[in-house]
Amino acid sequence: MIQLRGLVLSIMILSACSQSETQPDLRVWDDSLAVRVLTDAFIYHAAFSDTYGPVKDSVSTVFSNQLYDKYNLTKEEFEFNLDRIFQEPAIADSMYRMILKRVEKLEQKIDFENQDKNPMIQ
Repeated sequence: MIQLRGLVLSIMILSACSQSETQPDLRVWDDSLAVRVLTDAFIYHAAFSDTYGPVKDSVSTVFSNQLYDKYNLTKEEFEFNLDRIFQEPAIADSMYRMILKRVEKLEQKIDFENQDKNPMIQ
């Protein structure tokens, strides 16, 4: 959970540093898409939080490209939506709560699948 807070703070800092101009040609995410994209970003951040230097830069580039491909995004669309979400604290808080719920569901699913594969795990 601490890592998610760190990710959210990092995203907020990045979004504050980028331009906040309205770009009408960019898709505005609904909550469902935003939660899925940001959950994947959280999982990446958690998985590679102990990676440093050129390796982290390379992995980050690969991950970003995979994220954009998976959700059919551009970097500009990603940044635009981060700005939109984190400009309003109430929206950011709501999004944070939805991401936590999704992460918890994914953890439960993994635990359940692991128990099915190995009944000795309790």
